[in-house]
Amino acid sequence: MKLKILFFFLIGLLCFEFSFSQNTPIPSGSFNVASDVDDWTILPNTVSKSWFDGGCQSMFVDNLPNTQTAIITSPLFNIGSPGDYELELEYGVIYSTTAAVFELLDDNSTVLSASTNNTITGTCADWPNPKKTTLVFSNLSSGDYQLRITIPKSQFFIDGVSLGITNTLSVTNYKLKEALIISPNPTNGSLLMNLNYSGNYSLFNINGQLLQNGSLNIGENILDISNLPSGLYLIKTTTLEGKTFTNKVLKK
Repeated sequence: MKLKILFFFLIGLLCFEFSFSQNTPIPSGSFNVASDVDDWTILPNTVSKSWFDGGCQSMFVDNLPNTQTAIITSPLFNIGSPGDYELELEYGVIYSTTAAVFELLDDNSTVLSASTNNTITGTCADWPNPKKTTLVFSNLSSGDYQLRITIPKSQFFIDGVSLGITNTLSVTNYKLKEALIISPNPTNGSLLMNLNYSGNYSLFNINGQLLQNGSLNIGENILDISNLPSGLYLIKTTTLEGKTFTNKVLKK
């Protein structure tokens, strides 16, 4: 009888789609205590960062009095398995319409860049729900990484409750992976970008310098990079709904 129950249980598992996720938390990314803020570095050192504990627990960076950007960098963390990862975070840029830039730095100092904007008013205690932003980084290798955030002239809150990198092996994310197909990769000069969404693209070198940008249509799009030297490049595409994908491209 027990064998029959086990048999039908296993058959039932095969008949259902299921998924699981591997969460790679960023150290000191919860901001539940003031010491978490101390573990993040900030440049220039004339910009203040502090722990905010008023209805929510966050890191607060006051870059409003300055004319230059501020940069905060997380402690080192490790990704054990290669794959497509989603960076989930909750943050707000106040008194600015300029996007904050979120970058992953790998152990080879390669910059995987993605920018987004979530301009709000008030402190994180007043944020409407949901206040999450999701950035997708495709084909990440295993290794050590850091999260770097470039903050415009503004006041900046980051509520780290959901700050982490999630690798979700699900039917939904396989569809997201198929949403953008780039070929050939490596390429000698032209890239065929086949999308099932409309949006925009930005092309960066490994130092994070913007080289090209433009709009994308559903279907086939051709991107000419024949004038660029051989090397590794990053293509960031953003859907009209704000979903961001970052892919590596190798120019021969």
